[in-house]
Amino acid sequence: MSAETWLDDNNRYLAVSLQWLRRRLQDMIRDESAPVVTPPQPAAAPAPGLFDRLRGITPPTPAKNNAAPVTEPENNPAVDPSSAVRAEAAKTDPPPALILLAQNFGLSDFERDILLLCAALELDPNMGALCAASQGNAARAYPTFALAFQAIGEPSWDALSPHRPLRYLRLLEINQPGATPLTAAALRADERVVNYIKGLNAPDERLTTLLTLDNTDNSELAPSQQAVAEQIIANLHDTSGNGSVPIVELLGVDVGSKRDVAADVCAALQRSLYRIAIDVLPTNKAEIENLARLWQRESILLRVALYIDAEDLDGATNDIASGLQWFLSRDLGLVFVGLREPPLRQIEASIAFEVNKPTTQEQRTAWTETLKDVLPAEDV
Repeated sequence: MSAETWLDDNNRYLAVSLQWLRRRLQDMIRDESAPVVTPPQPAAAPAPGLFDRLRGITPPTPAKNNAAPVTEPENNPAVDPSSAVRAEAAKTDPPPALILLAQNFGLSDFERDILLLCAALELDPNMGALCAASQGNAARAYPTFALAFQAIGEPSWDALSPHRPLRYLRLLEINQPGATPLTAAALRADERVVNYIKGLNAPDERLTTLLTLDNTDNSELAPSQQAVAEQIIANLHDTSGNGSVPIVELLGVDVGSKRDVAADVCAALQRSLYRIAIDVLPTNKAEIENLARLWQRESILLRVALYIDAEDLDGATNDIASGLQWFLSRDLGLVFVGLREPPLRQIEASIAFEVNKPTTQEQRTAWTETLKDVLPAEDV
């Protein structure tokens, strides 16, 4: 399928999904005497390890839906004809962006449609007024969890959990001033997520201001360096079945060689490599946590890896060293840390590889190969 065809299919799915959502909200307005939907009893806590696979080589598989099986509207088109149209529009290969996002983040159907409700304000200029009318309050021209409980059907309390993807990975922004209950707080879909749902998959600007895309020329490595790259790839494949990927420490004094090896590994794994200097990392734990979660999210939305320039780690201030340790303790996907030597404070769940400059013979061979078409044969 071409990109243009997929975008057309994605737009069609969004259009019928918004139609489905509008019908749900309009039904609430028409049936003012209908009893308020009582949210379900608190669901069991999500199974441990929900985000353990964030560090895997491949995106995580969808988590099992904790909500009861949906029988309306998806499996009962007679109740809402637009549901059947929506289900049919989702049958594309690859699926629409919202379906892909739900699969990769392990969202339940209810969580997926909460995200649709929140993104709808950016997709339909009339959705705010419809939200206000549905809630019987002109000042509430925004989605809330309470509105989602009533409008979407088959709700589940665990969608509100700070450990579930909607909140943990910042898919939603929550405006909860003062003593406002969580269920009544204004919700908004994160701009990066809305763009993804539209079919625009570009890195989050909050990350690109800190990170640099590595444009290292993927020229052939020296044989000794290529051997290190192959060892790293083999180790990553060996650990991918464990649900996590170890942090890769690249040790040595030659920064360029370490970056070249990391770039070669990423090329083999079809990942884009981003770099960040250790002194750019925030030191405040709240800021570090936010950065880590944004990067976790990015590592699912895009095939990326991170290279941290930490050459002077042992000479850094305690705040910087502690900030790096805290950052690396989070599930960040594939991460390389460039170091001169093993750090005084060991990095947990890491594997180390020594990366050196090409040997004298390898350098001579490379120069000979480069100059053979320039110099006479007797001078090479």
